[in-house]
Amino acid sequence: MKKNLFILYILFFSQGTLCAQQKLTNLLHPATRDTNIIIKKFGKNGLAPFMIKAKNPFNLKDNRVGFIDTTGQVVIQPLYSNCSYFVGDYAFVCDTSKELRQGLIDRFGKIVIPPVYNWLSQCENGLFMIANRQGIGFITITGDTIVPLGKYSNYASPILFEFREGDDVGYMDFRWGNLPFYEYVHFGKYLGVKSGDKWAVIDSTGKEVIPPTFDGIGIFDRNYAIMRIDKKYGLIDASGKTIVPALYDKIKLAPNNDVYVTLNGKAGVISLSNKIIIPFKYNYVSPFGDAYTALASDNKAVLYSAGGERVSEPTYNPTVRFPVWGNAEIGFFMYNSNDKKFHAYQNIVKKEYDSDFTQTGFYMRKNKWGLIDNSGKELTSPLFDSFNFEELAYLNHPHELISVKRKDKWGIINGSGKIVLPVKYDGLLANEGRLFVKKEKKYAVFNNRLQQLTPIKYDTVLIAHPSEIYNATARSLTFIRARIINKWGLIDSSGTEIIPFNYDRLLWIYHNFCLIENNSKYGLIDIKGKQIADCLYDAIFISNDARSKVPRYNGQFTVKKNDLFGLIDSTGRKIADPVYEDITQLHSPYNGRYKVKYQGKVGLLDEFTAKMIIPCVYDDIVFFPYESNAFPWELQSITMPYIIARKNGLYGLIDTVGNTRLPFVYQVIRPEGRNYYFISMGYDQAGLLDRDLKTIIPPKYSYISPKGKDLFIVHSQGGVGLIGSSGKVIAEAIYQAIVNFCGDKIILKKDNKLGAINTDGKIIEPFIYSQILCKNGQLIKTQ
Repeated sequence: MKKNLFILYILFFSQGTLCAQQKLTNLLHPATRDTNIIIKKFGKNGLAPFMIKAKNPFNLKDNRVGFIDTTGQVVIQPLYSNCSYFVGDYAFVCDTSKELRQGLIDRFGKIVIPPVYNWLSQCENGLFMIANRQGIGFITITGDTIVPLGKYSNYASPILFEFREGDDVGYMDFRWGNLPFYEYVHFGKYLGVKSGDKWAVIDSTGKEVIPPTFDGIGIFDRNYAIMRIDKKYGLIDASGKTIVPALYDKIKLAPNNDVYVTLNGKAGVISLSNKIIIPFKYNYVSPFGDAYTALASDNKAVLYSAGGERVSEPTYNPTVRFPVWGNAEIGFFMYNSNDKKFHAYQNIVKKEYDSDFTQTGFYMRKNKWGLIDNSGKELTSPLFDSFNFEELAYLNHPHELISVKRKDKWGIINGSGKIVLPVKYDGLLANEGRLFVKKEKKYAVFNNRLQQLTPIKYDTVLIAHPSEIYNATARSLTFIRARIINKWGLIDSSGTEIIPFNYDRLLWIYHNFCLIENNSKYGLIDIKGKQIADCLYDAIFISNDARSKVPRYNGQFTVKKNDLFGLIDSTGRKIADPVYEDITQLHSPYNGRYKVKYQGKVGLLDEFTAKMIIPCVYDDIVFFPYESNAFPWELQSITMPYIIARKNGLYGLIDTVGNTRLPFVYQVIRPEGRNYYFISMGYDQAGLLDRDLKTIIPPKYSYISPKGKDLFIVHSQGGVGLIGSSGKVIAEAIYQAIVNFCGDKIILKKDNKLGAINTDGKIIEPFIYSQILCKNGQLIKTQ
């Protein structure tokens, strides 16, 4: 391993530009502790940094770092001691000198800024800050000098501003962290810089716009910067004008250009013109929209407007989700963007409690509710006793609708507060794009545009649930079951009564049919009202199995009468009288047939002619590797040529017209994949036949299990062995165990020792080993 890595190392440093075309080989996974190569994750540009560790990896300057692409090609030679990820077209690199100097390369490895600086960092304005022991300077990406190196000794940076990539790769004894690229210097138009013991301000051309004046200066924010004189803080603008004098212990620019200040341990707010907005008497002041919340020493909070007016009384634990402030004890306050004031309410309820208003909410005044938007505009007067945001969600209306209640009557308003359904109904319910309204114990149906489809006359209305509608065409419609007195009918999506109100019950809707019930008997009617089958049956099934609830429609229905089953078609015509104890509709590859049971025996029935294809003389007929009460379509991809049948307790094979192809002498027959039949006549009498019933493995084993496509493991009292799909014996059943398959080699156990054979059955490793492992297709042996 070390020899290979040494050769790779020499190749990198001896082939020059050819190295960039060479593929990085013999790489070990980073989780392997003894690797000498580390590869980082790939960036968005498809390049990943990699490191060849030095003999002493802790001597960082001896490591070598470069970049590879996703195919493993070396794109940038490992000539550096460290690098950053690429950001856009550029990455930082460190040279291998003792000082680990930094520079910039492009994605082709071309040096853009030579690695001659102790520190290199990008600025917000596109310049680069350079640094060495003498100080800092600024250059362009083309190397033009903006500020000479060493002219200034330091630069302004935000407090607690640190960013590292956090993609260290390595182990407890060695970790590799990339250079940070995103460590921006906050230099837009202006930057504070230190000259001697004082701080000055330069612009992006390098011009000194404010001479060295201050004891300290912060970054510029909205053309203002915090400055320090004699341990006190103030605010200046980019011209050097003092906006806030250096009088305060702490200072911070607020989002609305007011200024948070602390004086003698107490916080307050002033304007840029030094007007006091919030007095200096609080422990903490924080923004709240266009206003402020102030926390006093007793942990009570107060709400102030943007102009400094105290809006609320002090309170514990207020709600502070903009635009609502307050709690149930003192009331709620909401900012109105029109009059720029906070208004008080008994309560405010948002549509989504844990977020700001999406569009609207409800406010309470004098114990009545009104609608308010997120700008504080009251869209309605406080008129309502109750409301519900969610009740109309299933109406699928394109705009916001809200149900409202007044004097025990319900109606609907829209998101602008306009009444779109009069407040005069006893109840509202939306479902599947329809609205049901209740008035004086009767119901009517409206569409999702709030147009009335039916008169108010039904005693009950029920949307047919999608699970009851079993085809895509019908599912795209809306069917409504309705009841008048004690009889049910069906209404379509336009409100038309399509099935008359003559039935005790309407059940599922399937394709164009509906199951009807009268006098506890069932029939069928189509959705145009035409009677298909009279109510004569104990049950009607739409599935492929009389016991199943999964529909498989093929134009027929299973009917049940006096505990026996028959068939009718979609016109109501009888295909088979109800004389069968069981009927199961079959699917691919046996489409067009039913498995039927008559007088305890099973046969096959043609579903169109009702003629028996295979007479009812069998105990069971199995079309898949499990018992007959499983669902055939779950295994319909198994297309074996013959049918498994059971007769007098034993299994055989018949063809599709009932001719016996394999005698009924087996205790087990089952398909083994798509090309074989597993057979067993009893203990140690298991074998294998192919699709044409040719014997592949004679019935002399206790068990047979497949191993891939071409091998079968056979078990007998003597042990285990292997037989190929052609029937060739690869290993007699004399081994204790088959331990592992290693490419074309098979590890076996015999007499408590391990050995190996090839796929031709030849012994390639004697049975003398205590352990044999497979690694990359090779056998690793231990005696």
